Formats: sequence, C-alpha cells, structure tokens
Amino acid sequence: TLALFAPTAFLIRAPVTYLSAVRIAGGELLYRDMWTMYAPGSMYTLALVFKLFGVHVLIANVLGVIVSTAAVLALSRLALEVARPAWAAMVALLFAFAFFGAGYQNALESYPPAILCVLLAARHVARHGESGARRELVITGLLLGIAVLFKHDVAGYACIAAAASIVLVRRESFRRAAGQVAFRAAIVVAVFAPVVVLLVVAGAGPAMFEDLVIFPTGYF
Repeated sequence: TLALFAPTAFLIRAPVTYLSAVRIAGGELLYRDMWTMYAPGSMYTLALVFKLFGVHVLIANVLGVIVSTAAVLALSRLALEVARPAWAAMVALLFAFAFFGAGYQNALESYPPAILCVLLAARHVARHGESGARRELVITGLLLGIAVLFKHDVAGYACIAAAASIVLVRRESFRRAAGQVAFRAAIVVAVFAPVVVLLVVAGAGPAMFEDLVIFPTGYF
C-alpha cells in the first residue's frame, strides 16, 4: 500500500480543505467566514498542523498517505477475521486501488480519517456481536464520534449499521437493545458535541446548520 500511495505525496495540489485550513490558521472561523458542506475535523486538524510546522503541502500529503494506509490496514485486519489470508489480502489490495483511483490516498481530507474510524469501529461492532461486552460499545461510540467530526454523513450511515447489528446479530430484547443503542449514541454525541458547541458559541451556528444540514439534504 505504501509503495502505491507514498510517491503521490509529492504531487503538489491545493484542495479546498488545505485552503480552508490556511484561513483557519490565520484566524478565520469555519462556516461563518467560509462556506463548506464538510465536517470540521480535517480542516481544523490541518490548521493545527500548519500552525505547528508551517504551511507545507507536502506535510499534509504525507499525513494523508499515512491515514489512508492505516485505513487499508484496518480493512485488512477486519477481513482477516472472516476470510483466509489470501482473500483478505485481495480485498485489501482492491480497496487500496479504489482509494488510489478516487484520489483520497495523498491528502488529509474528510474521507480517509472517517473511513479509518468506521473500519476500526466495524471491528469492535463485530466483537460486540460475539461477546456483548459493554467495552466494545464504548470503543465503537468513541470511534464513530470521531468519524462524525470528519464526515458526518458517512459516520451517520455507520451509526445506523452499528445499531442494526445489535438487533440483527445479538437478537437482544427490544428494551435491552434500545438501551445499548442509546448508550452508544450518547458516547458518539459526547465526542462531537463539544466541537459543535464551540463553533456555535464562536458565532458559526446558523451558517454551520445551513452548510451541513440544509444544503446537503436539499441539493443531493
């Protein structure tokens, strides 16, 4: 995977995520001062990186390669739990080429971190299906909460799938299943809610709702 992804880190381009991160590092506020329909995670992460190390596209690209490679490895580990090594390797290779073809492999944009978190969460969803351990609910909730901060729609679909797994796999009673779903949902909200509150307090609330909810639901 690294052999496929790493050389592309030297392809210098300036995605909107990078440009937004530069403006945030300069003191502007996402949603209030600039439009985007993406969650804030990647832009604020990059803004912090730019603050610490300076504005360098290569650094952002290298981070993108690292996160994308980690996502492929996460899928590989998940596949190894349900398939033979040869089949798991084939799935991981196809996934790596899909990443490469989509152009996600060399930029720290919203999809790679979200996909990484969702795949890591999927492993713990499977473990919860086997053991019913509360610890797996907590870990899954934390990972999906982080995913929301990077790609809220993808994370939302993953949350629905994770909730369905409790009903379809564990076959718990309705009351117990509802309690587990609510517990995990509370953890997800606890992860991303502070960021939302900070943005609202800073004055980005109405614009953030328009960009992240109204626009995507109205035009897609």
